[in-house]
Amino acid sequence: MSLFLYINSVNIRHITQNYILKRIGESRDTSISFIFTNLLITYGKFVIMTLMPYRYSTEFSTS
Repeated sequence: MSLFLYINSVNIRHITQNYILKRIGESRDTSISFIFTNLLITYGKFVIMTLMPYRYSTEFSTS
């Protein structure tokens, strides 16, 4: 399950990078898009790190 989440997060990261680069590509400011992608990646990592222990604790408690 963790491998699936890792692949899913990589896909989401790739999609968000492409989307932001397309959106900001018109203004040709790549530094802003780089900052936005880094913020999204760190936020996604934070969400995964906060949600994963909760999932594992519920799985262990049910078993």
